[in-house]
Amino acid sequence: MFIYLIFLFRITVFRPGTVPVELFSGSLNLVPFSEYLRFAHNGFWGVFFYYFIGNILCFMPFGMFLRQRDRKNRWFQALLLSILLSVLIETLQYVLGTGVTETDDVILNTFGSALGYYLVNIMKD
Repeated sequence: MFIYLIFLFRITVFRPGTVPVELFSGSLNLVPFSEYLRFAHNGFWGVFFYYFIGNILCFMPFGMFLRQRDRKNRWFQALLLSILLSVLIETLQYVLGTGVTETDDVILNTFGSALGYYLVNIMKD
């Protein structure tokens, strides 16, 4: 799990080529899926799917790990932890100025985590 979290923060907050220069210098986009709609409208389907699927896939292992550790099937607690991790990443991107803080990332990341949790549930039954 520790290695996964290092990898996750490396690709989301501390990306190669991004250097924190000034605090609170990140971009903020609070309109859900506005960038995805722009990509689709302009025909950038590769970029659309890369970010859309990427946000989901990057958080699936987190949900899987939470389900593996959860012997009582407390899905709400896992969902809350997923939201908190995603909000932490988005907040760090904004504070450190290393990315765009977007509400759709929180939505897709949480969905990915829930999907991972659910897949482990299916495999356990």
